[in-house]
Amino acid sequence: VAWIRSELFDRLAAGSAEYVQRVADVAKFVVKAGRDADGAFVIDRKMGKRGAKKEKASVSARAKLWKTPTTLEVVVDCDEPDMANVLARERKHDDPETWQDNGIEFFISPDMSRSRQYQIVVTSAGALFDRENARGGGLGTKWESGATAKVTKRADGYRVELSVPLASLPGLGGRALVNFGRDRVRKDGTEFIIADTPANSYQDVENFATVDFGE
Repeated sequence: VAWIRSELFDRLAAGSAEYVQRVADVAKFVVKAGRDADGAFVIDRKMGKRGAKKEKASVSARAKLWKTPTTLEVVVDCDEPDMANVLARERKHDDPETWQDNGIEFFISPDMSRSRQYQIVVTSAGALFDRENARGGGLGTKWESGATAKVTKRADGYRVELSVPLASLPGLGGRALVNFGRDRVRKDGTEFIIADTPANSYQDVENFATVDFGE
């Protein structure tokens, strides 16, 4: 009986307590949106196993977002000490291998349902990929965000400015669930980096950060 209690019930209780704490941590992770909210998201953690502490990556990026009357504006500034070493090809829109190039990934569940999220990838070469990911299917790459992207390169990094029409983000109100990722693709290897939020992977929608647009 003691063994059963130790091996079964105590473990269940510990797991339940850990889950409750994690849900509470996610609920408390709220990021303020704003044109002046530089560094609202810091993208500097290696993607790790679920529940594991995420190690710090070798480089950092900062992201912010805000709404205009017609668009969602997203800006990501990436530090890259060796721009000559990055790999990003010229690609057509929605090339399925876009994620294999150096760039950033933006994820949003506009209605906060967690059952549907939208993904936009922008490479440092300016290629754009967008798709809808939903439980039970979804539109996939048939979803078109209508987004435009501008990439500005500098000696020690690059800046992505993304403008997404609100009409393509159904249900977006005063709050949304958001995550950011960075595909750091170089001639000497690849590093997948995630925002410093409760999420452990790019599409870990259950643990996306909540963005408050102040409405």
